[in-house]
Amino acid sequence: MLGAAICALIFRVNLPLALLVTLYTNPFTIVPLYVLAYQIGRLATGDSAGFVEPPAFEPTRFIAWTEAMRTWMLGVGKPLGIGLVLLAIMLAVAGYVLTKALWRFWLIRAWRARKAR
Repeated sequence: MLGAAICALIFRVNLPLALLVTLYTNPFTIVPLYVLAYQIGRLATGDSAGFVEPPAFEPTRFIAWTEAMRTWMLGVGKPLGIGLVLLAIMLAVAGYVLTKALWRFWLIRAWRARKAR
């Protein structure tokens, strides 16, 4: 929120709206957003392998588990990274278009109300 507030002040845009739109990522929405990004990345890369569960934690074989986890993370990394970039672009474009449409709707309504008075 601090970064959004600073950018809103620098670029002279709507500060409350900039702060409000930062709230869609929170502890309740971050997991579905990452799952969605992973699925988008799988579609973009043509990965048809499906989701592979991470290795189960075994405290007695910590070194082997660490290696298995590293291998799993590298396999998930490419679709997730590409999906995060694509999801960010899609959400940014959708947010821009929606904000412009709502602002235009509000302005037209305000003009008509002023004209009626």
